Amino acid sequence: MSPPRSLGLTLVGLTLVACVGEPSAEGEAGETEGSSEDTETSAEAETGAETETEADAGGETGLDESLLDRSQDRGPCGYPGPGEQGYGAEPGQRLPAFELRDCDFELVDFAGLMCPRDDDYGDYNRAILVSVGAGWCAPCVTETETFMPELYTPLHGEGLEIVQVLFEDGAGNPPTTSFCAGWSEESFSRPLAFPVLLDQTFEWSEATLGADASIPLSLLVDANANVRWREQGVVPEDTLDQVLEVLASPYGE
Repeated sequence: MSPPRSLGLTLVGLTLVACVGEPSAEGEAGETEGSSEDTETSAEAETGAETETEADAGGETGLDESLLDRSQDRGPCGYPGPGEQGYGAEPGQRLPAFELRDCDFELVDFAGLMCPRDDDYGDYNRAILVSVGAGWCAPCVTETETFMPELYTPLHGEGLEIVQVLFEDGAGNPPTTSFCAGWSEESFSRPLAFPVLLDQTFEWSEATLGADASIPLSLLVDANANVRWREQGVVPEDTLDQVLEVLASPYGE
């Protein structure tokens, strides 16, 4: 496969190997075809009406704050310390906090996701799925199409959050806010209700992708920012299973 002719990637000397096809001249994310109704029905059947969590099993509600690490002075609620294996993006490490711009060019601090949510759920996130990709990446588009019906809609109310980071648009250029808005609101069968962030310098994505540098990259972290699962270069087949496992055991080691 020929890598994208991207200024951002040429500067850092990386080759993204997982995605198929060249960036489009228009720089728009391709719309996926078909309806998500069948997918949503299948996802609901698999997840069931409720997700079993540690709180459910114990007859309690809410996470145990005594098991949450918020020892670092970062964000409005603190942030987990480095843990035994330090900060990083590999399983067993803790994902360091980061700041990127959203589709409105507002600065978003990942540390804010370590606070209790102010919606009907009203508790700490149990699991956060971080997806890294680009607008020209066909597998990234395919994976993103599944996020709303298979994960966010059935499980957001059980403590799942999703954050997507895009470092290039459909033409291999740094993503703009207009591209971000189109991606979030028009490119898929339903608008994306989760945060989409822009890595316009590629610095955070370069460090997080590592030497492999292939996309899409999926990182699943728990309530203490422990990286519990990492899958790179393919559309994972077991994302739902991995999410359910972390939802049921949100504290890590």
